[in-house]
Order: sequence, then C-alpha cells, then structure tokens
Amino acid sequence: MSAYRECSPQYKEGKTLTNLTGRVRQGFLEGSNVDSMTQIARMIEVQRAYEMGQSFAETENERLRSAVRTIIK
Repeated sequence: MSAYRECSPQYKEGKTLTNLTGRVRQGFLEGSNVDSMTQIARMIEVQRAYEMGQSFAETENERLRSAVRTIIK
C-alpha cells in the first residue's frame, strides 16, 4: 500500500484524484517501492527452477528417444 493511501483522507479506492499538487525538488531522490535485493533473489530462484525444469525435459526427451530406438531394433 502506498504512503499516499495510508495518510490521505482524499484517497478513494478506484477513483481518480484531481486537484492534487506535486513538487519536484532539485537534489532529492525519489524513493522506490521495490526491494531490489528481494527481487534479485527471487529472480535467481525462478531462473534456477526454470533450469531444473529444462534439465528434466531434456532428460525425459533422451529417455524417450532411447526407448524408441530400443523398440525399433
């Protein structure tokens, strides 16, 4: 949930807000709503799972090819 939702009495779920003002300030950085370390760890986890699935598919494919070769002989 964004900080605006938590602290603004003007926030209405699903409604477009108008007449809001924002400020751009020189020398300030915008905060992020993403935890980069958590996302990188999650990306590594997903990649490893994908590689394991790919390895399983290759192994199964080789097993089936071997079975077909045995049947054809």
